[in-house]
Amino acid sequence: MNNTNPFSFYGSIVYGEDFIGRHNDVKAIRQRIIDSPNPNCIGIVGAPRIGKSSLIYQTLIYPEGELLKRRIVSLRINLPDIENYVQFLKKVILEIRKNFQEMSFEDESLSKRFQGILSENLPLFELLEEFKIILIRIRKLNWLVVVFIDEFDAARYIFREDERAFNSLRDLAYDPRWKICLVTASRRTLSEILIKSRADISTFHGIFLNHVLQPFSRNDLVAFFSRAKDIGINLSSQEMWTIWNYTKGHPYLISTWAFHIVNLFLSSKKVDLYKAFKRSEMEFINYYNDIIKLIIDIDNEQGFFSLENLINISLGKKEKLTSPEFSLLNRYSLMEQTKNTGYKLFSPHFEKYITDRGRSLFPTMIGLENKEKYTRISNIYNYYLGNSINTKSYHSEGDIMSEGSFNSNEITQTGNIGVGINQGSIDAENIAGAVYNSSSIEIEKKEVLEALETIIKILNSSSLNEEEKEDTTSCIETAKREVEKEIPKKEKIIKNLEWFKETVESLNDSTEAVQGIVSKLKGPCIVLAKALNLSFLIF
Repeated sequence: MNNTNPFSFYGSIVYGEDFIGRHNDVKAIRQRIIDSPNPNCIGIVGAPRIGKSSLIYQTLIYPEGELLKRRIVSLRINLPDIENYVQFLKKVILEIRKNFQEMSFEDESLSKRFQGILSENLPLFELLEEFKIILIRIRKLNWLVVVFIDEFDAARYIFREDERAFNSLRDLAYDPRWKICLVTASRRTLSEILIKSRADISTFHGIFLNHVLQPFSRNDLVAFFSRAKDIGINLSSQEMWTIWNYTKGHPYLISTWAFHIVNLFLSSKKVDLYKAFKRSEMEFINYYNDIIKLIIDIDNEQGFFSLENLINISLGKKEKLTSPEFSLLNRYSLMEQTKNTGYKLFSPHFEKYITDRGRSLFPTMIGLENKEKYTRISNIYNYYLGNSINTKSYHSEGDIMSEGSFNSNEITQTGNIGVGINQGSIDAENIAGAVYNSSSIEIEKKEVLEALETIIKILNSSSLNEEEKEDTTSCIETAKREVEKEIPKKEKIIKNLEWFKETVESLNDSTEAVQGIVSKLKGPCIVLAKALNLSFLIF
C-alpha cells in the first residue's frame, strides 16, 4: 500500500495527474486560444488560491508537445517579480528567445534581432518598435506567442508610472500583424485593475474575455478524494457531505483539510475529520483573512459596501443586494441564495468567522485612516450584538459531523447546488454571553510571560508526540513573542490563546498523557485568564 500523501502539493501550482476537474474552464481557454482560428486574449479572475494559476498552467504551459505541434509558444511571467514596464517587455522577449532556442528553431533574422534588442538599452518607443519587428517575423513563420501573466493585480502598481503600458500592451495583442495572446490571472477584474493604476481611460480590458473561476463542483470533489483510495481511504457519504458543507468546493480549503486527513490516517489508520480540521483551521482562517482584505480594498477603490453586506448576511439581516454588491460577493463564492430569495454565507465555519472574529478584526484591517468605514463596521456589530463578543470555538466535533448526506447521484458539473442546512438566523440572543472585552484588557507583562513560559515547559516535558507538541506550543510561543513587544496587540494574543485552547481540546483526552497535561495546565491558564480577563481559557 502506498504511504505517500497524495495531497502534499497543496498551496502550489498543480498540473498533470494532480490536476482535477475544471473541464468547462479548460474548454473556455482552449476555445479562446488553442482551438480558435483567430486566437484572442482571456482574463481568468477569481478568489485567492482558487486555482487560477494551475488552470492556466495545465492548459497553456504543461501540454508543451501539443502546443508546439500547433506552432504555439507559451510562456509564464510572474508579474510581482517585475519592477517596471520596460523590464516586463524585456522579460517577455527573453522568454520567447529561450523557447525558440530550446526547440532548436533557427532563423538568422530572428537571432540578430533578439541579440540586438536584449543587449541595447533602448527607450520604450524604440524597444516596442524592435519587438514588433520580431513579432512580425514570428507571425510570418506561422507561430503564435501566448504570454501568461500571473498575479496581474500587481499591474496596478508596476505599470502605474507609465501611462503607455496598458495601451501598448493592447496594441501588441490587437494588431494582427504582430499579434500575441495575453492570458492574465488576477483577483480583480481587469477594469478594476485599470482604475487603480490610473489607466481607466484605456480600452485594454475590452479585448479580453472575462472568465470567473468558481470553486470545485461536487463531481470534482469526488474525483479529488478518489486519489486517496490508493492508501486505503474511502470516505463515506456522510464524510463527503461534511467536507462539502465546510468548504463548498473552495480548492485550497479542501486541499489543506485533505492533507491533514491523510497525514493522520497514515499514522493512526483512522479517518478523523474533526482532528484534521483542527489542524487545518488556522489555514482556513488565513484564507478568509486574505479574501476579506481583498474585499476591503475593492470596496475602498470602487465605493462599494460589500463587507457591510457580508456582515449583515452573516447576522441574518440583509435581504437584498444591489447588482455590484452581488457580483463581487458571488465572484468569490462567499454566499449562496436561499429559497426565500435571501442569502447565506457559503459555510457555517465562515459565518462564525464573520460573526465572532469580525468585530475585533475587521476594523483593524480597515484602519483608522478610513474613519467613516471603520465607524460604520463597528456600529453594525454594536447594533446587532450589543457590547458582547462571542469567543466560543467555531465548532465542536458535533457541529462538523452534523447530519447530512452527500448523494453522488445528485452531482452536477455546475457545482452550484447548495447542501440543505438549516442554519437559522443569528441574532444578539444567540451571540449573548460576553466572555471578554478586548478594549478593557490590561496586560501585566511579567505575570503573563511567566504563565506562558510555564505552559511551554509543561508541553515540552510531556509525553505528547512531536506533532502534538508542535501544534500546542506554536500558539503559545506566538502569543509570548507578541507579549514581549513594546506595544503588544491584545487581539493577536487572545487569538493565539483561543487556538491553543481549541488545539488542546482536540487531543485525545482519554489518554493519561493528555489528562496529566490538562491537570498541569490549569494553574498557569487561570493566571492568564485573570490577567487578561479571559474566562474561555479556564479548563
